Amino acid sequence: MPNHTMHAHTDFLLVTLSYLIAATSAYIAIELAGRVKTATDRSKHLWLIAGGSILGFGIWSMHFVAMLGHGTLKDANYSFPLVFLSVIIAMAGCILGFYLVARQMSRESFVLGGFLMGSAIAGMHYVGIAALQGMTLQYHTGYVLLSILIAIAASWTALWIGFFSRYAKQQMLMQTKVFFALIMGIMISGMHHVGMHGLEFQMIPSFTSDQVIEPAMLLTLVSIVTLFLFIVFFAYVSFDRQLRKRDFIQTTILESTEDGVVTANTDGTTREFTVL
Repeated sequence: MPNHTMHAHTDFLLVTLSYLIAATSAYIAIELAGRVKTATDRSKHLWLIAGGSILGFGIWSMHFVAMLGHGTLKDANYSFPLVFLSVIIAMAGCILGFYLVARQMSRESFVLGGFLMGSAIAGMHYVGIAALQGMTLQYHTGYVLLSILIAIAASWTALWIGFFSRYAKQQMLMQTKVFFALIMGIMISGMHHVGMHGLEFQMIPSFTSDQVIEPAMLLTLVSIVTLFLFIVFFAYVSFDRQLRKRDFIQTTILESTEDGVVTANTDGTTREFTVL
């Protein structure tokens, strides 16, 4: 197979992978938004941080995987401090957007939360672009503004789906979550590709820098951490569902019996005594 054909296939696979990461991150955000709405005060902040962090990290991961799939950038090096700063911006913006809406379900919090969240996502994108080393960068103002608007629109869409839509006010079916996640993936990926379309760059010959990370290492790092986060999330959600099912069955039994109920530990000591 000719080299240019092999590179084209690799680039396509990376772009496809970036979309799947964006859609999976959106699905996780929708799932966690539902848990924030029903959580107790103690656990609500944990779900907020988890939801915002995973969504922000997922969008950041999508951005860099897609950049590595950009044929002309596959050999570019990246500034490690700016790469690190970009992920912090994405995660902080998503956590803030979730927090503002969960704290007060109002039109004002929805507008402000989506605006700040979208601005942070766009900020992550352009800080990530600035992390490119050894090249001069020129931006097309129209595409930059359009990418920012898409990021804000995607954030408003995510918050509406998770907190304000009629689907958020009831138990959302998995098919509905997947559908919305696929739509969100298109919007998130669209923001990235619109921004990249408005970028022009020129390589600087003989450029050297100490604080850089190579593309192969970056791809490996992003892939491992993203996969780890997704596995931990889905494992924890599965465990949490089992706990909720157990509590529901236990509550149903307690409410249906007319006698006292004693629950004990494995060593025989009384854990709970309920008189009905």
